[in-house]
Amino acid sequence: VLLSEISPTRLDEIGKRIRSSVQNATLDYEGQMFRTSVSIGSAVFPTDGTDPRDLIRNADGLMYKNKELRRRPPLNSPAKRS
Repeated sequence: VLLSEISPTRLDEIGKRIRSSVQNATLDYEGQMFRTSVSIGSAVFPTDGTDPRDLIRNADGLMYKNKELRRRPPLNSPAKRS
């Protein structure tokens, strides 16, 4: 999704709306049920880059960072205590 003239705060709000719309939706494909997930990374010109390559690289890096944070068990989970 490309957006112009948007503040980082508004961009974050839009990302949250996209995530809540897609996260954990269930799709039926040829009789098999699939649960969806979404990973979002964003970049703002010129803060995060001044050319398309930098913007995509930074958005991609943020997407993978957010994905990793969601995969980690909470600090008080049994996996963290052992």
